[in-house]
Amino acid sequence: GDIGPETQQLLRQALVSAESDFNKVAINSNYLALMDWNENESEAEEAIQNILTILKKPSFASLEIIRYAYFNIMKYYEGRSMLHERNRYHEKILSINLEVTPIWKYWLNGHPIPEEDEEYFTASIDRAVSYLTHWNMDYDSNLMHY
Repeated sequence: GDIGPETQQLLRQALVSAESDFNKVAINSNYLALMDWNENESEAEEAIQNILTILKKPSFASLEIIRYAYFNIMKYYEGRSMLHERNRYHEKILSINLEVTPIWKYWLNGHPIPEEDEEYFTASIDRAVSYLTHWNMDYDSNLMHY
């Protein structure tokens, strides 16, 4: 909730300079979350369309970033009580077939995890490491000339 007024402009600049599909999906996902938080539905819907266009034929293999993108879309529709769309993206997340760690159980189903629980920290660390690893793999692959 501590977002400076420059955040939207910085994300827009990042979108303009993003070259890989992975980066575009990651930045659009963050932009969607910000526009959802700001209740700017037209910008949020545009971000969703940008994400879905790329995900029709992504040039990256990271299922983790796809799961995050679908999660942000799911939360957007949930916040607007569009339960059919919310459930559609919930199913898409589950169909990716990645491990549903305790933090994802909480995010998807509302099963709380006490912060002092080791599973909470393990899941949080695994999530961050997985995200950064996939990002780096995509970035490194773009730099390689095969």
